[in-house]
Amino acid sequence: MKKLMLLLFTSFYLAANAQIETLYKMPFAKGYQFWDYQIGKDHLTFSADEHTQVVSSLMPDPLNERTSVVYLEKAQNIHLMYWYYGAKIDSFRYTILENDLKIVAKDTLPSQSSKTKNSYYIDFGKFNITNKKLTAVFYKLGRSDVATNIVFYNQKPKPVEILNAVFVETFDNPPVEIIRNKKNEIIKKSITYNRAQRIINNGYVYYDDKLTEAEIQIKPLPNVFLYKILIRRKIDGKDDIVKIDEPIWKNDWFGNIACKLPMSNFSKAGQYEIVIYPKIGNTSLADSHNQSRLRFEIKIQPNYSPKQVTAGIILFSLIIGSITGVTVVYLKNKQAKKKIAAEAKQKEIAQLQLNAVRSQLNPHFLFNALAGIQNLMNKNEIDHANRYLSKFARLTRNVLDSKELISLSEEKTLLDDYLQMEQLRFGFQYKINASADLDTENIEIPAMLLQPFVENAVKHGIAGKKHNGEVEINFNRTESDLVLTIFDNGTGFDATKTYQGFGLALSKNRISLLNTLYKGEPFVLNIQSDGKGTTVTITLSDWL
Repeated sequence: MKKLMLLLFTSFYLAANAQIETLYKMPFAKGYQFWDYQIGKDHLTFSADEHTQVVSSLMPDPLNERTSVVYLEKAQNIHLMYWYYGAKIDSFRYTILENDLKIVAKDTLPSQSSKTKNSYYIDFGKFNITNKKLTAVFYKLGRSDVATNIVFYNQKPKPVEILNAVFVETFDNPPVEIIRNKKNEIIKKSITYNRAQRIINNGYVYYDDKLTEAEIQIKPLPNVFLYKILIRRKIDGKDDIVKIDEPIWKNDWFGNIACKLPMSNFSKAGQYEIVIYPKIGNTSLADSHNQSRLRFEIKIQPNYSPKQVTAGIILFSLIIGSITGVTVVYLKNKQAKKKIAAEAKQKEIAQLQLNAVRSQLNPHFLFNALAGIQNLMNKNEIDHANRYLSKFARLTRNVLDSKELISLSEEKTLLDDYLQMEQLRFGFQYKINASADLDTENIEIPAMLLQPFVENAVKHGIAGKKHNGEVEINFNRTESDLVLTIFDNGTGFDATKTYQGFGLALSKNRISLLNTLYKGEPFVLNIQSDGKGTTVTITLSDWL
């Protein structure tokens, strides 16, 4: 039987490697087929079922050392096997993760293995991989720090989220930095400046020889190397397409991912479109569900003749004269303008104070979350701590986002992540309900409006009740008002007193400042508490 298996995987290994330049293999006959990938001296073999439509070659992940990825499409089950060329099978260990969270096997010694002439054959068995990511980690005993990670990715790629796109200009320019040596001689050293011009959708940028590259920044994506870039230029109704099959994606200083494109791709005038899309499967550029696009225009700065310059000076003089006339009219109405300026200044001050409160709420939340992780570690609940940390990572990115307004759907996701984290520590139950007459995707509220109150409900309300604790959050509509409520069945407190709670005090102050900015849409905070629990209600009047 072992000889037959060896013959099968060897024949398929040769067939697969004969087409190594063809990245994806399309539908094949019924029954399992085998693929073999060499990993150092060892070999990983796997088979995929008849439902599989695409299997890629083994692709290194440029953002994760010692990690390679196999992309599959529509597979339901795979069978993993391994040929280990170590001296003793006792030193071989493996861990298998499902979707980065569920542990299928951890630090395990193979139970099904047999010795061949120069190696050990290990049969890991079958795994269901329907719409999943399966990670197999192989290492020697005590050397998990240098493990080999093989990721089987069987999920539809999603569109990337573009955060920023700029043209970068690098140039040398005075002033210069003056330095004196030991002989008191002056040394002049040029200072290099960097300047960036934003690419604006449906806007334009003037081409300049000093522009060196375009830089695109996207949100973190675990399989970003599966995405390629297409640059399309249209001039006089004709398309000039440049394909970049392998853009170099790198982590940047802000924890996001960026790639740089040579400026030679944008040296001609015309309407441009940058499309970021998956390079797997049969991707159609007409199908935009998993693509992200940037549209802009490149213009060439014209060279003006002396006559045109003279005409420009005259035109400029006329414009200056018009501005002078407008200024005279403005001075006559200065008193009325002062009142408008004073109101604008008051709003600006309120906005600055609001930003200060938000900046205080973020570290307060992060400190409490880190304390939660420490608590789980101290209790040796490592699995819960790992799951808590995974949720915490995604939640942190949302909390630190600079957006002032977010949709009800995003707020629900943020609260869901936070309550799932705290549920690992305290075991309570929770519900988040939104009435059917609310468009949660399009109705926006201030970011982190509810989170401090929910955190207070958990920490001071139901933490001690363990599995008997309950938290319920409701989004409701009352005519044109948006009503948000948070209920917990804790022991309650005297809502008429002032407490030292940092998060609650900041949240009350934030609502007061919001009322300064939204005078026509006041925020009303009401807290009711007794021995049966606490209800916090925030009403956004005439918000809908």
